Amino acid sequence: MNTATLLMLLGRAWARGDDGQLRELRVGDTLQPGETLVTEEGARVILSFPGQGDPILVDGGQEVAIDETLATGLVNTDIENSGPLQALLAALQDPAVDLLDVLDAAAAGLGGDGGAAGDEGGHGFVRLPRIVENVSPLSFDYELAEDDELDLPTGAAPSEGADPATPVIGAVDPDDPVGPDDPDDPDDPDDPDDPDDPDDPDDPDDPDDPDGPVILAATGHTVGNSNQGTMANAISLKAAPHQSAFVVMSDDGMYSIDHQGNDDPDAIESNEAILFELAQAVQTLSVEVTGPFSGASYHLYDADGDRILEGDLEDLTFQDGLVVIEHDEPFSYIAFLGGSSGPGNSGDESAFAVRPVSLDVLPEVTTSSLEEPDAETLSWSLADGRAPVPDYDESVTSYRLGEGDSLDLRDMLSQWDGQSDTLDAYLQAAPADDGATLLHISTDGQFSDGGLDLANQWVLLEGIGYHESILQQLLDDEMLEIE
Repeated sequence: MNTATLLMLLGRAWARGDDGQLRELRVGDTLQPGETLVTEEGARVILSFPGQGDPILVDGGQEVAIDETLATGLVNTDIENSGPLQALLAALQDPAVDLLDVLDAAAAGLGGDGGAAGDEGGHGFVRLPRIVENVSPLSFDYELAEDDELDLPTGAAPSEGADPATPVIGAVDPDDPVGPDDPDDPDDPDDPDDPDDPDDPDDPDDPDDPDGPVILAATGHTVGNSNQGTMANAISLKAAPHQSAFVVMSDDGMYSIDHQGNDDPDAIESNEAILFELAQAVQTLSVEVTGPFSGASYHLYDADGDRILEGDLEDLTFQDGLVVIEHDEPFSYIAFLGGSSGPGNSGDESAFAVRPVSLDVLPEVTTSSLEEPDAETLSWSLADGRAPVPDYDESVTSYRLGEGDSLDLRDMLSQWDGQSDTLDAYLQAAPADDGATLLHISTDGQFSDGGLDLANQWVLLEGIGYHESILQQLLDDEMLEIE
């Protein structure tokens, strides 16, 4: 036999397969031979059998097997001439008639006293020989395939073996059809995003340090209240004994004087002076000054050490701690002398630190010669015979000595004979680029045959400013262990 097609459905109905699985039916669905039509209480179903028999009307609460007997019409059809059935057929042919008004009367023929079904063993359906005449094929043009199944809600269908007379799912009341779902509320519009806060402007970069060192050496001194005497000549000032006045360089590169007679080792106080030997002669020098400088003065010296200018720091114009010192004549040295605003240190005393920042280098003298100057001409020529710092790359070792600390150099000086007059062949000091003290070591005593470029070990003493007597000072203060 062919399949059965569901032409009309009021309520709910299912097709149950041989495996007991249920699939809910919709108008236009097909039932295969061997499946069983299951209807809920109060449901109405019309089935057709294309090319084999007339459509049949199935009552609610039934289980009807889809087989050859059902398709070929081997059922009691005496009910076809009943009055309720004729009313149902007429309603199907007249679109103006509401089927709901006549279905109850027609259904009475399925289960009432005058019908072919009910308690006397009827089939629970009637055959409708003229139903096909009133159905348009386009009314059932569905895209569902024969083997498509619809998910059955949990608990919505009777289980296998259940009593068909017991309702499993409430029947749909034809007088109270289910209304359409309420439309979803529209989503609230998204709040507009707050505008991004503008990025803070980048802080300006600190100016790059100028290439090469600014100073070659820094020496500390104690002087009287007079600006004459040793302060009048830089060479004489350098040669004067330091009298326990030592140059101190802080972590941020500021220079001060540590003198045992004064209280603050991180400041230049009254009667304390610091002398800087510049890397080259200039007419303009930028200097950073921190701390009070009441009564303090500055002094400029030419290449021969003669003083060419003496001025008060308070007369200069500062901006954010920086001041530019200028002079018409080139100067090679600059000294800063602490003081007081009153005579005999009776007023406010100075307590400041300084740092030479940059040089305004004089233009080079051009010559007509095309010959390149040799290395000796380009190097710094120092009166005390010091050589420029070699390119030691990463070979330098840095130390910062605290109070009471000492640096053990005995392993590096193991070939030294212990005589003080031969020590300079093994150990010498020179200024680093930032003015700190750089120890040059020749482990085999090569300095006696040449300059500092023969060093094979380097030690940078961070925070200890270089001056001509720094090596002897470090030995006297037992900050270097050499034997």
